[in-house]
Amino acid sequence: MKIAVISNVCGCSWAGSEEVWYRMALAALAGGDEVTACLHRDLHSGNPLELFRAREGRVLAWRRGRVARMEMIFQTFRPNFSDEKLGMPDLVLLSCGSLPAITHVPGLMGYLRGTATRFAVLCLFNAEALHISPSERNDVAWLLENAKSSIFVAAQNRSLAVRQFGVNLDNAAVLHGPLRELFDQPVPMPGEADEIVFSCVARLDILWKAQDILLEVLGSELWKNRTWKLRIYGAGADESHVRHLVKMYGLQERVSFEGYANNMREIWKTSHVMVLPSRGEGTPLATLEAMMCGRPVVTTDVGGNREVLEEGISGWIAEAATPYSFGKAMDRAWQDRARWVEMGRRAHDKALEIAKLEPSLKLLGILKSI
Repeated sequence: MKIAVISNVCGCSWAGSEEVWYRMALAALAGGDEVTACLHRDLHSGNPLELFRAREGRVLAWRRGRVARMEMIFQTFRPNFSDEKLGMPDLVLLSCGSLPAITHVPGLMGYLRGTATRFAVLCLFNAEALHISPSERNDVAWLLENAKSSIFVAAQNRSLAVRQFGVNLDNAAVLHGPLRELFDQPVPMPGEADEIVFSCVARLDILWKAQDILLEVLGSELWKNRTWKLRIYGAGADESHVRHLVKMYGLQERVSFEGYANNMREIWKTSHVMVLPSRGEGTPLATLEAMMCGRPVVTTDVGGNREVLEEGISGWIAEAATPYSFGKAMDRAWQDRARWVEMGRRAHDKALEIAKLEPSLKLLGILKSI
């Protein structure tokens, strides 16, 4: 079988959302299938693609012109997509950072409307606050209605898409993303005598990851009178603003910036709790990895968070991404300190249960069934 994957992600060298199609692609290559990944140039230097290429995966680039008004002319003479360029695939998988975003990949909608090649839609993110224009709504509705299969990484994302685009998605599949590593046992929790450490593992993106909310909460008098540290892992366009907020709230002695880290054991062997006040999500890989390491999570009721976490059992879920709601969830976590080890074990068991469902193989099975 020949599979072509088209991802809309750009602006970074890799993203956690890419792990979904990537793990499926490695499984397909191991089984003798051919896989072509058509990605923005930004992703071509990502370390995971070294293994993909080594296993004979084919990497192509789509481009965006510097002058938006000239894009239609560029696509006429140098189209990003054609059946021939993609290697005459049996199936195209659209990996969508968000559903509206996929419609802005130059030349893609024209290609899909003109080709006889079947395609499937993989939605990796959704949010109530997502701005959707009338033209985007029409294009996405067409994609969902004409796709041979639609796959979401959270049931909440699917039900929200039904309302946003007015399309029946009763037959759409829901698969939580794959974890990069499986551990039979949780990573040991730091000792009770150690200083309490919260960690926020996410790209530095204020709009969706909402580190600003976290810092406002921790900058309050209530939290300044408690003993704790916060480690921020990740990189992104909003790093300078996040650093500014740390200074503005007077948290320079409490908050450290650790940069990008891909060794989750190293993160969690010295950290107690994952904190992530997202305004929108799929099912965050960083959350699942923290759970796999045996750490409870404080987060918000967006995406698949409520599908993988239980309030007061394996984490704490704020009703909304606001300082008030997230502050209440943080305070519940603080009051439950004596239960963190127990809750971490529950989180680990849930993450292991999700991993053993082998979502990568299930995604590949859906594509083959098409």
